[in-house]
Amino acid sequence: MGAPAGSRIGHERRRPLGAPSCAVVLAMVGIIGAGCSSTPVASQPPAVHACSLVSVNQAEAIFAVVPSPPHGATSTLESSCTYFGTFDGLWLTTDVTWDPRRLANFRGAASPLSVSEPGRTPSGATLPAPHWVHLTVAGEPALWLSPVPSTGPGSPADVSELLASKDGYVVMTQSTGLLEVQATRVLTLMLDRL
Repeated sequence: MGAPAGSRIGHERRRPLGAPSCAVVLAMVGIIGAGCSSTPVASQPPAVHACSLVSVNQAEAIFAVVPSPPHGATSTLESSCTYFGTFDGLWLTTDVTWDPRRLANFRGAASPLSVSEPGRTPSGATLPAPHWVHLTVAGEPALWLSPVPSTGPGSPADVSELLASKDGYVVMTQSTGLLEVQATRVLTLMLDRL
């Protein structure tokens, strides 16, 4: 006497003839679901070189820079550019990224409901929670992080940050020795060129 269709024989479960496999059903659900999706997939913005957003002459008009080309670096999702001041300890790094994760992080931090938590360094030292100030720069929501103390040997002291987002990019300035108004002027130039 044979076992009825669908009963267990050992560790194998028989399937009635003509029944689709799980893989076929899942593939069909994926195809149907893809056709019914109402959320369009956002295209990634093109790469932007951070050094192209602020010229040396513009930086020199905002703060005294060494009259030489800025130093820049570009990866697949981010570009940065550094300007060195004529005074010891004065520098500015501009950064632009089109990484969707960084954009999501910025939007989360820019939310009025976000809460900052203290952190820890790899050596176990406690880092104070960042205190972001909400601003508007060139019509875009921005965050200003006032200068924070050094976190240890080799870490730069009194680094301030200013961030904003526009058209799928997150732009940022990091600096020592610059006032909020100077960082805001740099960020305005960057946003206007995107």
